Amino acid sequence: STCTVSLTMWFAIIAMSFYALEIAISDLKLSDISPRLLTFYYSLGVAICALISMVLNNDSIVFPAKHNIVFLMILILSSFVGATAHFYAINGGIGTSKLSLTYAFMPVAGIILMLIFRRELPTLEIVIGCILAVVALYLVTASDKTTTL
Repeated sequence: STCTVSLTMWFAIIAMSFYALEIAISDLKLSDISPRLLTFYYSLGVAICALISMVLNNDSIVFPAKHNIVFLMILILSSFVGATAHFYAINGGIGTSKLSLTYAFMPVAGIILMLIFRRELPTLEIVIGCILAVVALYLVTASDKTTTL
């Protein structure tokens, strides 16, 4: 049988690849910038790129429905806190590898949230993946050793 990857999975792979690139660039060249200022630059840049993309693609720009405003505010606050903490970790010297591997715990947190909010049970494969993520998180946090070439 052939293994096909859905378009949404490709989007996820693209997102992961670009977030990994962002982590590496931030760690290598931007770690000395104030984390709050870096969060501002990052957010402003994303906002400008999103606006350009919407204009070029003739997307209709419509204000969200009233029932979505609270969730939009939660999204913005979550993104701000996440980005700021992310840049503080880089500023503190966590390093590209350790930060990236720490994010391996993100699926576990996402599954717990989906279980709470959507009452969605994970598949056996997802549970095994979560176990591997927890092991990766333990291995990363248990050692402060780094190796350079």
